[in-house]
Amino acid sequence: MPLCAADEAAAAGRALAEDLLPRARQAGEKQAAIDRHAGNLAEMRKRRDALRGALDDLTRAANEAVHPVPEMAALREELQRAISRLESTLQQAAPDLGPAAARLLARVNATATVEEAQTVRRLLGEVEQFDLLTAYERVQIFRAYNRRMAVEYGAHGPRVVQAAHWDDPVWQLRQAAANAQQLVLMVDGHNVLHLLPEMFSRDFEDDAPRTRAREHLVELARRMFFAHPECDVRIYFDSPVASERRHGANVREIYSGGGEGEHRADTAIVRGLDACCATMSAMPRLLVTDDRDLRKSAIERGARIVPVAQFGALLADLK
Repeated sequence: MPLCAADEAAAAGRALAEDLLPRARQAGEKQAAIDRHAGNLAEMRKRRDALRGALDDLTRAANEAVHPVPEMAALREELQRAISRLESTLQQAAPDLGPAAARLLARVNATATVEEAQTVRRLLGEVEQFDLLTAYERVQIFRAYNRRMAVEYGAHGPRVVQAAHWDDPVWQLRQAAANAQQLVLMVDGHNVLHLLPEMFSRDFEDDAPRTRAREHLVELARRMFFAHPECDVRIYFDSPVASERRHGANVREIYSGGGEGEHRADTAIVRGLDACCATMSAMPRLLVTDDRDLRKSAIERGARIVPVAQFGALLADLK
């Protein structure tokens, strides 16, 4: 490039920068002014989380009170309405949810009873068969569902969860953790890694879930169940050689063995379920998987199924 042409290009670049920088600052100041009045998403999420914490505290206080004050119930309803309004606004502001997911999320946030929430959960299971939602959308809907169930659990406490209609597997996890009850949770590791790309794909190596992704899943499970040693957590992966590693008191990373081929971890999981049936028949057993054949085998052995997206919602809510 001729020297004079280079000088002209440099001058043009300086002029463009001098014009753009003030405009960028003005745009930022304008946005900040709007946010002070209308709020931004981060601040709205903080307010929502603070309201949830207040609702949880009031619910615990009501459950433990011999004579709860009358205004407590009204205040809890007001808090729930405020949370629902924020959830609705945040949902509308989220560009990454399609129309079907947005409608299901709105249905979850609008539920008034645990029965209504579980109806939406069953509807979500039916919708998943037609592949209408992305993995991210399923996780977001289950996050809202899990939070709704947590509010109901706090409101009713463990005294009614034995009833047949309280059949949600995450509710059962919450019950076991709250009451120090023994429970076995089995996780179809590679199924989880493949079906939660928003959470784990950045850890893939050569586009496959290898060591780094497995370690990420195991660490999240360790954090989730660190304070609940009564929950026996077993995360299964395919491997030609059988092995096992412990992570803390109650999380095991189990490699199937069985040489080459597919579904080796599935076989190991079924063996584990059979052993539970033989030695711990009364202990609740949960299995995280979306594999249809494995689900069928697990249900035949008395296990309850946790959809991968619902488990992913629990992981996503870890702080």
